[in-house]
Amino acid sequence: MSRAGVAALMVLLAACSPDTEPPPAAPSTTATTATTSTTAATTSTSAVTTSTAEVPATTVAEVPEVVLATTRAATFSVRGLDCRKAQIGTAFLVAPDLLATNAHVVAGIEVPILSVDNAEVSSRVVAFDPVSDLAILRIAQDLGEPIPLGEATVGAAVALVAFDENTQPVERHLTVQQLIRATGKDIYGDAGTGRDALILEGSVARGNSGGPIVDAEGAVVGVVFANTRGGTGTSFAVQSGELRALIDEVGTSPVPLTDCR
Repeated sequence: MSRAGVAALMVLLAACSPDTEPPPAAPSTTATTATTSTTAATTSTSAVTTSTAEVPATTVAEVPEVVLATTRAATFSVRGLDCRKAQIGTAFLVAPDLLATNAHVVAGIEVPILSVDNAEVSSRVVAFDPVSDLAILRIAQDLGEPIPLGEATVGAAVALVAFDENTQPVERHLTVQQLIRATGKDIYGDAGTGRDALILEGSVARGNSGGPIVDAEGAVVGVVFANTRGGTGTSFAVQSGELRALIDEVGTSPVPLTDCR
């Protein structure tokens, strides 16, 4: 990628509700560190380093409809009204009673509400990581079959299944461009240890935050969290390995109420 291309990617727009923009990752194609910022209630900065490992590309042209249908059945709109403005995003099943989403979607929300078949289902936050920007929600009922976790491959066709800021379902076909290590500040602007992320070819939009990125086999390889500002056609997701690690930390009780962003 040229210097101009890197610069164009350094300003990001969150793929979430209007009031909660996640901390960005500014990728480059070399093992260097870049710094960027995003505008939300406050301005934060984030930096990333990228892996240059070559991974064979797949030949799959697009994620099959049967995979999209299965993913759709396990994906829900999630919202909360506890903070200054309504927070809207997407969550998906990782166990019969557990769902994953972005931490910035449920930050400061005591009881996130899921929309399930025109009904409301309450959940509680049982794991929350502001550095990886991931959270796990627990529900008191079985909502169906969870989506398995997989590993991303550079060049693979993937798809986002999510909801928009008006809680309408959306699906977007994307391609994995690069696997990176994003370092810098967490969702609150505090120093963090970094997270493994994906650079995706293709745009996402507000409300999509927390949506699963699935491959052609129907496995979640990432959780979308941001889009480049200005319509450059590049988006970003947290790698599934970060999600596995957080699931392992889930306890039996809700976590203490987190701060709004």
